[in-house]
Amino acid sequence: HCLMSLYSIIALSILACNVTVTCFHIKHFNNIGFKLFEGKLNELFSISNLNGLNTKEVIRAISGSYAADTKDLYENVDLVRSKPTVNRFIIANPKGFLDNKNIIKQYMDIDFDNSNDIKVEILAAKLPVIYIADVHPEYGTLGFILNLPSSKTVGDTYTSMKSFRRQTIYTGGLQNRGNSLTMLHKKIGFPDNRAFKVLPGNNDFKLFFSPDVAMANEIILTGDAKPQEFKFFEWATIWPPKQLDIEYDQRLWLTINGPSKIIFDDATEGLPLWIRIIKSLPQKYFE
Repeated sequence: HCLMSLYSIIALSILACNVTVTCFHIKHFNNIGFKLFEGKLNELFSISNLNGLNTKEVIRAISGSYAADTKDLYENVDLVRSKPTVNRFIIANPKGFLDNKNIIKQYMDIDFDNSNDIKVEILAAKLPVIYIADVHPEYGTLGFILNLPSSKTVGDTYTSMKSFRRQTIYTGGLQNRGNSLTMLHKKIGFPDNRAFKVLPGNNDFKLFFSPDVAMANEIILTGDAKPQEFKFFEWATIWPPKQLDIEYDQRLWLTINGPSKIIFDDATEGLPLWIRIIKSLPQKYFE
């Protein structure tokens, strides 16, 4: 079982995350709404501006400062009104995080306690987006944060792997860090491939994790794959059994159905990943 296998290199961590949010003053809501527009607002808004706002207003305020082209959006993205399971994504519900401030620093490298003014751009880039890779009744839930790049590249760890020398290593979880590296991909034929769970009929999420970076480098050099088809993580996010369900009930997360392309996109370029997903959702959810 893939979760048990990863437990041999990733110690069990209890992650419950919380985020404090900054956004637009309420006077902007009627004009901004959820519609796309050209340019960005450069004003600075304080966290206190969110007090008393509901979930839809907070999400509209954060996403409203970004214009998105069609190329920035994902197809077949929808909100799932149920607890997270495999082959789904969870994204931070900023309103839920705002109401649960005690563990905010576990997810976002921002000191909200000592700052009354946080730019929307900083916040949007750090709101967590997590892929749920496995759920096990005894070992818990396994996920990978998709938009938390580390300061390291694959080339820093594997100096001879020219195909990946500039490829970012992402921090899949914020606790129990070590020197392990998880490589996610869709390529069959790797000797040590281990498959993640796939829901029936959902072949888009036929994913593997493998330690064989050398083989990945080789098939790229032969033209049989591209570097963008692989993603590298330091550690993972692991919840004990039922913990993620509790956090969902506390409205910390929104469950998202979307394509596996979200996993492999480079979260260091273009619009923040959280913004791209929000703007890919039907607008009816935020009206």
